[in-house]
Amino acid sequence: MPIKRRYITLIFAFLFTFFAPLVDAKNVYLGGDSVGIEIINEGLLISGTYEVKDNKSIYNPSADSDIKKGDILVAVDNIKVNTLEDLIEVIKNNVNSEVNVTLKRNGASIVRKLKLIRDDNNSVKTGLYVKDSMLGIGTITYYDPENNSYGALGHKMSDSNSEERLVKGNVYSSSVKKIQKSINGNPGEKIASINKDELIGNIEKNNTYGIYGEYVNVVKDELIETASIDEVKEGKAYIYTVVDDNKIDKFEIEITKAKRQDTKDVKGITFKITDKRLLNISNGVVAGMSGSPIVQNNKLIGAVTHVVVDNVKYGYGVFIDWMLLESESI
Repeated sequence: MPIKRRYITLIFAFLFTFFAPLVDAKNVYLGGDSVGIEIINEGLLISGTYEVKDNKSIYNPSADSDIKKGDILVAVDNIKVNTLEDLIEVIKNNVNSEVNVTLKRNGASIVRKLKLIRDDNNSVKTGLYVKDSMLGIGTITYYDPENNSYGALGHKMSDSNSEERLVKGNVYSSSVKKIQKSINGNPGEKIASINKDELIGNIEKNNTYGIYGEYVNVVKDELIETASIDEVKEGKAYIYTVVDDNKIDKFEIEITKAKRQDTKDVKGITFKITDKRLLNISNGVVAGMSGSPIVQNNKLIGAVTHVVVDNVKYGYGVFIDWMLLESESI
């Protein structure tokens, strides 16, 4: 009998450990704000290449020098370049017909040779399309006054042209001007302006579970408690998001599935938009709603992350526990 009691005790101890909350409940300020997100590449993103001609031949950097769309250009002849102005300054007075360029590709540093071809006006042609930053629209999920951090978006902000990590950046205030409605097979989007005169915070982390950083110039009145994964139930809930100007609105949804996760995933919550007013405005989930906080039983439970493309009235969300874990480590 003593041995049996010990086994029972161990079983209960295991169950307690398994179902223990991943993160202690917190009191945070609820987001819902539409924001402009600026990601600054560490170098220049090569978004494409084009052919250039000299008197003798046609040259294409992609084919002739193994410089590819998605590479990050970090230096020219060992001179670092972070902006378009840096690149122009380095090459405009270069008297050589060829330079060494340092690139980042798949996490590795490589060096390739790039031809500089001058046209009849003595302008230098590189055959490269480049950009130094990326802009997007998203939604703040929460502001944590304990460590002055925020969480937003609920998924990584990335450029389809590159798999390189894009980390550094800023978050600004944004005003929604129009909603392009979603239709099945073709999700819509928020069309918004970005006010770079109103900085909300910086970006210190940009990964699978959202963007995170320190916030500034944010004034919120009421705190809301966060919920653990095991508190989330199927049934009525609400999302908070902006559909006009910068006013945060509350819309009803129905949670149709809540996975019991013990590892991170951005699709732990499945929901359906049931609010008639929101359906009339957007016809479903649209780009720009990512990060919109999900509230159930007066607790913050997660954030909108994705639309179900084939049925745009449905979407996915990430549990707030996973986002809080990310912002604790910035």
